[in-house]
Amino acid sequence: MGFTNGSTPFDRYELSDQFYLQKADKKEWNLFFSVYYNAEYISFFKEMALHVLRNIDPFWICKGRMKIGGVVISANQMCLLYFIPPFHEQGTIVHLLKNVLLKWSDTTLPIHVYEVLQDQVDLFARAGFWPDEQRFRWMQRPTETLECEWDRALTVVQSLAQDEPSTRTLTKDKEIGHLFYRCYSDSIRGMNNPPKSISQYISETQSMMKEASTDLLRASTLVYDKRNNALIGACLVSMHQDLPSIQQLGVLPTYRGRGMGSNMIKRSLTVLKDLYPYLRVHVMQGNPVESVYYNLGFVPGLIVISRMLVPVK
Repeated sequence: MGFTNGSTPFDRYELSDQFYLQKADKKEWNLFFSVYYNAEYISFFKEMALHVLRNIDPFWICKGRMKIGGVVISANQMCLLYFIPPFHEQGTIVHLLKNVLLKWSDTTLPIHVYEVLQDQVDLFARAGFWPDEQRFRWMQRPTETLECEWDRALTVVQSLAQDEPSTRTLTKDKEIGHLFYRCYSDSIRGMNNPPKSISQYISETQSMMKEASTDLLRASTLVYDKRNNALIGACLVSMHQDLPSIQQLGVLPTYRGRGMGSNMIKRSLTVLKDLYPYLRVHVMQGNPVESVYYNLGFVPGLIVISRMLVPVK
């Protein structure tokens, strides 16, 4: 989720003459969220709301003295909208929340709703939100010790960890950036996702290296072709909501179909076995790598739209 830190100066904000936002106690709000948000999604992401609420305030949506829903909202961003039965005027509330976003936000910057579930897509679309073309799902699997058989023509670098965490840099960050650029240059992109440049991939790799723990760096892998010493595959593991997640997995097109991606995933599952209960990955629906994760026992969560955009005239 792309939600960033932020707070609002309001304890109460009038949405209309009938409805208003009331700043909520985080513990109580999370209890209602755990009951009234999508049950299947909650079962997959039990810790999601607590993570989002660490540095941002949730709100009750109220009508008179009655709570009719909850939402996390601040300038330029919104997520985790839910309603409390028997309230049924969801469309009215989404329109009102859109108006709040436009009033609170810097309209020179994008205004997004994050992690929109399938059962709310039409609700937001009818209010004028633009969905990204791509659908994503989280997948997860218990960590486990698994055997890997590597091709002898490959050199496998089995840790990206260095001795000094405060000065971590990838000596091969440009090489890794070029690899991911070549791996993803022919991938499908949504209307709000222009292709990344090589420099963006390099920057993301550098950020990952600086933020990752030593354990996550040890669970990451680089694979080289011994014949020409070229980097042909990589798997980078980062942290997402207190659990490890495969941030990037890539194999050059001419080397695919040889089990290299599966082996890198197996290696991550093995290294993390005694450290974390699960390994997760965020996968675009229809990406061929989705089947790789299925075949390794990853269970899919609900399909979501990672973000919907509020168009500003």
